[in-house]
Amino acid sequence: MAYNITLFHYFPGDSFLHRSDPGFKLIIVLFFCILVFILNFPAILIVLSAEIVFVILAKLRIRRLLSELSRFFIFLLIIFLFRAYSSDTIITFAGKIPLPSLNGFGSGGFIILRLSMVIFWGVFLTSTTKVEELQNALFIFFLKIPFFPAARVAMLVSLTIASIPLLLDKVNEVDEARKARCIQKNKNPMYHITTFALPLLIHVIQQSDDIAMAMEARCYRENRKPISKSLQKRDYCILLFSLLIGLLSLWLN
Repeated sequence: MAYNITLFHYFPGDSFLHRSDPGFKLIIVLFFCILVFILNFPAILIVLSAEIVFVILAKLRIRRLLSELSRFFIFLLIIFLFRAYSSDTIITFAGKIPLPSLNGFGSGGFIILRLSMVIFWGVFLTSTTKVEELQNALFIFFLKIPFFPAARVAMLVSLTIASIPLLLDKVNEVDEARKARCIQKNKNPMYHITTFALPLLIHVIQQSDDIAMAMEARCYRENRKPISKSLQKRDYCILLFSLLIGLLSLWLN
């Protein structure tokens, strides 16, 4: 393979963010993701600065993450164009080509900034937290909700998070196999869809069957107890720092 997709993978590390309580990190990420869609410019830059600080402290490669984010370029471009052209004012170039106004460009760019920040917060959480630790944190959180299948939902969420990097790896593998067979030279769009989508669909079905058989072989049961973890000073420091950033951004907003 020419390269590996590292987005949404767990990166082993010894930073204090890796050793922090998963429940606190989950709360912090949800808190900042909510702030991203509440704040306006320039208050959102405070949250962006905090995000960069967290990524640096976790010893993650920002340049590599930015290159991985470029894989969402088409998706973000469609959202940008839709947002830009849905503005009230549309100008025309040379009387023929419709172009959005500066307000439309600003609105589209701002929504792209918000979505990119949410993606990066998700990358930060999955890069510094093991899937089993995140599952246990969700299990503890859902246990506080009466008449709620906490173990089942926590398992489903953790399996979904664990499957995302595996699916991205398979996308890369299928793409490299198609390039090796010069399939991109074929001009038939349906042929491109079938040669790309069918291997992914088969992989998803096989992976789901393997996971189900593995859980059955290990006698998985939902009637289990969560693993408690004592909180450290670093956990409270991270939470306090996040609250201060949030209050400062809301005040500037």
